[in-house]
Amino acid sequence: SLRELVEDLNADRVKVLIINGTNPVYTAPADLDFAEALAKAGTTIHLSRHIDETGRLCEWHLPESHPIESWGDVRGHDGATTIIQPTIAPLYVGTTTIIELLSRMTDEEPRSGYDIVQGFWKERFGSGDFNAFWRNALAEGLIPDEQAWDAVVRPKAQPFTAFTPAEASDIEVVFQPDSTVLDGAFANNAWMQELPKPLTKICWDNAVFMAYADATAQDLKNEDLVEVTVNGRTVKGAVWIQPGHARGCITLHLGYGRWAAGKVGDGMGFNAYTVRTSAALSFAGGAS
Repeated sequence: SLRELVEDLNADRVKVLIINGTNPVYTAPADLDFAEALAKAGTTIHLSRHIDETGRLCEWHLPESHPIESWGDVRGHDGATTIIQPTIAPLYVGTTTIIELLSRMTDEEPRSGYDIVQGFWKERFGSGDFNAFWRNALAEGLIPDEQAWDAVVRPKAQPFTAFTPAEASDIEVVFQPDSTVLDGAFANNAWMQELPKPLTKICWDNAVFMAYADATAQDLKNEDLVEVTVNGRTVKGAVWIQPGHARGCITLHLGYGRWAAGKVGDGMGFNAYTVRTSAALSFAGGAS
């Protein structure tokens, strides 16, 4: 888990850390202090299509190939397996995929993504006309005899634990991915930033959503700046009164407050990840 990784980093047990296509310096729970732990790794390699917050702190940043220019394979939940084949020529020279990176680190002679994927299925295929099998798999989109296994599901009974209702004075914070920039992955996309949010029509920003009754009780109006404190961590944002919002809670949307997204996404909104901990990823009580 991410917590175990951070513990290993802090204990100087990680010699080489490869981060593939993710941005934990920005998105990891605040209590893990991932950026501080990352500095304790021996060698850090970031494979991504963008030099983001994590890429800036890693020793190496490697440009990642786009999925639609890459070879690979994938298995569905029912066992159905397909070959991922590129639909366009490479966009740039010198990009790589995770399987090609691992090949460079482990094989005597580094192999291309095509050779890695085809080589795996050639070894798995056995005897017969492999070329016919390969062409058929690419044309049909499915590997024969590699799908529809029977899943046996047995529910595990768990006793209900006692639930203590929140005090009437408690404020609950709900964390949600943003409707346009998601978890921050699209923060540098001007079209997504410009797209008005559902219901509110807000764009280029996130806000502290709350019910009319709660805002009235604290003498707040739209666009007032407030500090939201959760478990000793504080973030500042603008109020947005949302009709129909549940009383006693506020909603904070993730994906904003970035500092290495690019010239479009940097500095937009506030970073709700700074008050989101591993013990309360979806919601947290006792806020003020």
